[in-house]
Amino acid sequence: MRCAIYARYSSDLQKESSPEDQTRNCKQFAKSKGWSVLENHIYADRAVSGSSLHGRLQLTRLLDVATTSPAPFDYVLVDDTSRLSRDKVDQMNIIADFHDAGVYLYFVSQNIDTADEQTNDILIPIHGIFDSLYLKELAKKTQRGMAGQVLKGYNPGGRTYGYSYEPVPDPSGAIDKKTREVRKLGTAVSINEEQADIVRWIFNLYSSGIGLREIVNLLNQERIEPPGSANQRAKFKIDPSWCPSAVRYILQNPKYIGDWTWNKHKWYKNRRTGKRAYRLRPESEWVKHNNPELSIMSEELFEQVQQRFTENILRYKKGARGHRKSCLFSGMLKCSVCGASFIAVGQSKSSDSNYACSINWHRGNTVCSNNIRVKRSVLEKCLLSALQEQILQPEIIDKAVRLANQRLKSFVLETSKQIPKLARQITKLQDEIDNLVAFVAKTGDCSPAVQTTLSDKERELQILKDKIERAPKSESRKSLKVDPDFVRRKFNNLSELLSTDITRARAELMKITEKIELTPMIDGKRRYLRAVGQSKLDGILGFAENSSTRCFSGGRI
Repeated sequence: MRCAIYARYSSDLQKESSPEDQTRNCKQFAKSKGWSVLENHIYADRAVSGSSLHGRLQLTRLLDVATTSPAPFDYVLVDDTSRLSRDKVDQMNIIADFHDAGVYLYFVSQNIDTADEQTNDILIPIHGIFDSLYLKELAKKTQRGMAGQVLKGYNPGGRTYGYSYEPVPDPSGAIDKKTREVRKLGTAVSINEEQADIVRWIFNLYSSGIGLREIVNLLNQERIEPPGSANQRAKFKIDPSWCPSAVRYILQNPKYIGDWTWNKHKWYKNRRTGKRAYRLRPESEWVKHNNPELSIMSEELFEQVQQRFTENILRYKKGARGHRKSCLFSGMLKCSVCGASFIAVGQSKSSDSNYACSINWHRGNTVCSNNIRVKRSVLEKCLLSALQEQILQPEIIDKAVRLANQRLKSFVLETSKQIPKLARQITKLQDEIDNLVAFVAKTGDCSPAVQTTLSDKERELQILKDKIERAPKSESRKSLKVDPDFVRRKFNNLSELLSTDITRARAELMKITEKIELTPMIDGKRRYLRAVGQSKLDGILGFAENSSTRCFSGGRI
């Protein structure tokens, strides 16, 4: 048997479960079985959580390799089921994806072979439940520990602007087994007077009627260091700066009046995207803790600010801020100065909106100097005209057609090679179904388990038949060609989409060119934006990967 290996660990503290240890364990198992490990097919995801599929780049790569025809290996060796995934649904789906490619998994520590149908149907779900429960129990233990820290007056995690955080060592001098340093009792919180003055200034400005963007502009003009500076340095081309959302978070944070109630929200992670979101918990689960010593301002000032937020929300619900429309180039336009997205600003029911750099619009000229505004209708008309004229040039279409025909020829060739393998699978499945039917006829046993197994096999048989039915035959290879008019018709349809469905039109445009960079230019007294983008031939022909509509915008559009 030819074997690949997959390993994963979720944090730097898991030295006992490092990829090297997992790989060594899998190699020893393969040697005992007389199997060969392919050194160029060892994959490891490092410091990636097993609770979702997000960020599992090496696992995705392994699946891609497994689905090539023929697959370069027969088995994927994994140290245990939790290394593959800690979500029982993801676990079963991943195994099914490998089985569809004719590749099985072997979980070495648990001695589980997914080629065994009984094992696959019984043991894998059981271990999946245990792996999932481990995460939930770990979350409960962590939550209990954090609640204890709050009640003792320590910080349970996370940092708030306006405060300083200092570890509190154990006075007994006890050594922590993991860090081999003096054990920490917790993290003490104290007021950072320099930042506290900034917080008070922000509250006073907002309570006096100054808006969020004006406050942000003042903060950035004063070159005041914002919270989250390290993340901004990694994200943008510019120095860290304040933004309206950071100011809004400060203005709505009750910690500044000594209310350090914890556990108001329950965080969860989307298992597909890996993104975190929260829901409000019942008040009975809140860990209430008031600490007047950490108050930065009066309750009266805090309530004035909250009252203004409430009034703004009511005005927004009444439509005072105007109607926001979908914009054709949302997420595609990037500022060459700071790297942020261009967004639509100043939208209303009666007037055309402008496109503007989101950083300049939200944070001011101090942060990004690109303050050129361009009418949405003008910019979209110019860009659409340029895209259609340049992409519909004869040499571009000829190159696209050549690429398409090469892809089609390769696709038909590879697909036709799989037909004999699919035929053998169909014969095998048909025999299994016939045997099950004969068993029911002979014994009269028509239990739910037998019915489920029979239904699953019949469904799998139909899928295989559909694959053979749809597969182009090798003799049709010469007749499969792209018509040069295909691209022209594709873009002629854009005009119709623009008037009926902006979302679909934007998705089509993102297949053609994902990023258009806008650079401010000056020609005498004339100021304008130069747009530079690169077309994607694969997208023009419909081969583009990940071509669904995405939003990279720095603000709401």
